[in-house]
Amino acid sequence: DACPTRAPGSLVGLQPPDRRDACLTKDPGGLVGQASRLPFGVGECNTGREMTQDKKPTPLAPDRIVDPGSLPMAEPRSRGDLPHLSKEGCTYFVTFCLADAVPVHLKRRREIKNAETSLEVVERHDPEPSVGSRILGRSGIASLVEGTMLHFQGDRYALSAWCVMPNHAHAVLTPYSSYSLSEILHSWKSYSAHQINKILRRSGKLWEEESFDHLVRNERAFEQFVAYTENNPVAAGLCDRPELWVHSSARYRPAIE
Repeated sequence: DACPTRAPGSLVGLQPPDRRDACLTKDPGGLVGQASRLPFGVGECNTGREMTQDKKPTPLAPDRIVDPGSLPMAEPRSRGDLPHLSKEGCTYFVTFCLADAVPVHLKRRREIKNAETSLEVVERHDPEPSVGSRILGRSGIASLVEGTMLHFQGDRYALSAWCVMPNHAHAVLTPYSSYSLSEILHSWKSYSAHQINKILRRSGKLWEEESFDHLVRNERAFEQFVAYTENNPVAAGLCDRPELWVHSSARYRPAIE
C-alpha cells in the first residue's frame, strides 16, 4: 500500500487516538505487540520521559521549509563513515540504528554513490528489519524510544514524522534556533540507551555511534520524507497500512481518502 503524501500545513493540531487501539501486525516472531494496552508511564518503562497528557504525540509542521541552498555553505563534518551537513533553521530526515544491525548494511552504504535520488540514498541507510536483536520490536522498549523523541516536542524542535522500527528509527524534524541536530540526537540516544540497558539488565553500546541525516530541500521533499518514514513498516511487510503501526506518527493523522 502506498502512503499518500501530506502538505506541511496538514501536520498541525492533530489529536491522538486512544493508545489502547490494536495494531494489526505481520510479525510472526511476536516481537511487536498486537496491542498497546498500558498507558504511558505504567510498568517497567515508567522513566519520566514517556508521553503524558500534556505531551501528546501530535506531529508538528515547521513554520516553513528553508532551502539549504539559500544559506551560506557549511563545511561537512564527519565523525566516522557518514558526512554531516547542518544549517540553522533547516529540516532534516534522520535514521539511527541499533549497533547490532549496522554491519549487515554497511555494504549498501558503500553503494550510495550509485544512488540517483535522495530517497535512494536514505533507503540504503536502512538495515533489513530482520537483522540483529530487534529489541525495538518490544512494545515497551519502542514506547520508551518514541516517548524520548517526543519529550521536547514543540520546545526544542518540531517533530513532523517519526517511526520506531524493530532495529532502527526514523524522524523528520526541524530544530529550533537554540538547539543543534547533533545535540538533539545525542540526547535521544544517550537517554534511551541508559534506560533500555537498565530495563533489559544489559550493558554496553546500544545505538550505532553515528546517525544518518539528510537536509530536506523543499516542501515536495518534505512530503516525500514524511511518507517514507510512515510507510516504512508497510514496505517492510510488518503491517498493511501506515496508521496500523503503533509507534509511528501515522497513527495520529486523520484518514486521507
